[in-house]
Amino acid sequence: MKFISVVAAVIVSLVSFVQSQAIYPPTIWVPVTFYDFYADGSNPEFEINPGWSAGLNTGMVAAMLDSQSKPVLGPTPYYNCQIAKWFRPFTSGDFTIPNYTNPATTTCSNPLGTVNYDTAFKNIVIPDTLTFTLVAGSQGTYEYTNSNFFPLDGRGFGNEIAKGMQRTHNYSFSMEMHWEFMYKRVSPLISRVTTCGYLSTDVWQLTLAAYTMQCRPR
Repeated sequence: MKFISVVAAVIVSLVSFVQSQAIYPPTIWVPVTFYDFYADGSNPEFEINPGWSAGLNTGMVAAMLDSQSKPVLGPTPYYNCQIAKWFRPFTSGDFTIPNYTNPATTTCSNPLGTVNYDTAFKNIVIPDTLTFTLVAGSQGTYEYTNSNFFPLDGRGFGNEIAKGMQRTHNYSFSMEMHWEFMYKRVSPLISRVTTCGYLSTDVWQLTLAAYTMQCRPR
């Protein structure tokens, strides 16, 4: 999927509540995983038809992650009925794709369509890192800020031709981030949490799920 006429800043903060006398490094490198998808129209959820419109669409993902710490389809889908495939490596053999005709854009109620290819959700998995910087004057708050977030330009499937036009950026990707951090104990029941971030290059994901976060006691 893609930005429509706007480029939103990616701002993600990681906060670690630890001893105040600790010395914090100026930067940390956080592992992320990118999943790059085709933009040639074979995938009905990335670089989709002109019927899609930008804006905030809530309820696309559920409040809780699944047992593999992956996003789950929410109560109000919007061109993301196959979100279970957005953050997993491609597996062949599935010749079905969602059928997005109204009102199925928000319900996933239409039966799946059958096509003669099984590569609609084919992706290239790209491990990478993001460099977070220490927020000045903070006690262990790190931030990643990027107003031109196109990390897969020239990578993966590249800046593909979509709708007959050569793209200047690679828009058709998702990103997954997991980060575990320690914090000063304020409850006898919790001593460590894990944050999981999920991102696609859509305004809704940047706003709603930049990131989808679930903290789990460890």
